[in-house]
This record gives sequence, structure tokens and C-alpha cells, in this order.
Amino acid sequence: MRKWLAGVASAVVAGVALWWLTSAGGPLDPKKPEVRVTSLSVYPRAAVGSTPSATVTVENAGDGTADSCRVLWSAFTADPQDAPYPASTDFSLSPGEERDQGLATRSTYPESGEYEMAVQVTCEGDESQVMTRTISVG
Repeated sequence: MRKWLAGVASAVVAGVALWWLTSAGGPLDPKKPEVRVTSLSVYPRAAVGSTPSATVTVENAGDGTADSCRVLWSAFTADPQDAPYPASTDFSLSPGEERDQGLATRSTYPESGEYEMAVQVTCEGDESQVMTRTISVG
């Protein structure tokens, strides 16, 4: 009788363990965020002495929550890492969530010409591609 109960118990434990390992979000199928910048909206023309501004839309297209996210923005170069401070406070994005973030700085365009603007979102364990736009200052 003990062998029979041990066999049934081990079959149940093995079945539950197999289900847990292969279920959505289990160790063999972890939930991961997929953060991306979906748009960077800017005015294509600006005047010398004006301040750069833009709006970025970010989205979590993954099936896990994106934590400790920050928007990095450089208003004058194509590398968002050039800015000394993040353009947002920390935030989280649930799966499928979208967020609009206004971007502004007190710095001004010093002279006429073409300026690159770049944005990127970094989260704990994930980061988006860099998106750039060109601004014509005259």
C-alpha cells in the first residue's frame, strides 16, 4: 500500500512541477518587458535663442513589467547619453502600457544650423533603441 501511495504522490508532484516549469511566467517562460520609443515629436524648425522641447511616447510591448525606467534625452546631439541628467523621474510600465513624456530644457540654441536630438528609455534589465530627429535652427 505504501508503494502505491508513493507512486501516486510522485506522479502528482511531477505533474505539478512540470506544469509550473512550463506555464506562462514560469522559470522556463519568464515574463520580460520590451520597452521601446514609439515616437519623438518635435517642431522641425526653431529660432536661435529658443529652448528645445519635444514629446516622447514610450511603450512596454513585452509581457513583464518594466521597472526603474528613465527617459534619457539630448536636445543637441544624436547620443542621449550626452545629457548629464535624465529627462524624467523613475517610472514603471505595465505590459502593454504606453506613456507620453514632455521634454524641455532651459538651454537655448546658440546659433543657426542643423541639430540632432536623441531619446532613449532605460529600464532595469531593458533599454530601447535610440530615436533621433533633426531640428533646423534659423
